[in-house]
Amino acid sequence: MADTSRDNAPRWLILSIQGLIVLSIVTIILESMPGLSQYQSYFDECERLITWIFTVEYIGFWWASSNKKRYPFQVFNLIDLLAILPFYLQAGYDLRSLRSL
Repeated sequence: MADTSRDNAPRWLILSIQGLIVLSIVTIILESMPGLSQYQSYFDECERLITWIFTVEYIGFWWASSNKKRYPFQVFNLIDLLAILPFYLQAGYDLRSLRSL
């Protein structure tokens, strides 16, 4: 049976996370445009902030889940983990493109 910790989340939280997903995608697209390289520090800060918020969201839902052992192995939770993991693994490597998978 699927964990319902996300189903019980307040609507404003779910909409906020969805808005951040859109903002993250737009930021990645804009970051790839050569004419906007002067905004690179803004794009980097956006990426750090959004990844931090996604990390807090992931940990919060894991903490609130009824089955903490199964939580990381459920399909959508694996997708969430794969979305934030590259940020923490990019020790010298640019792995940000993996987040779009």
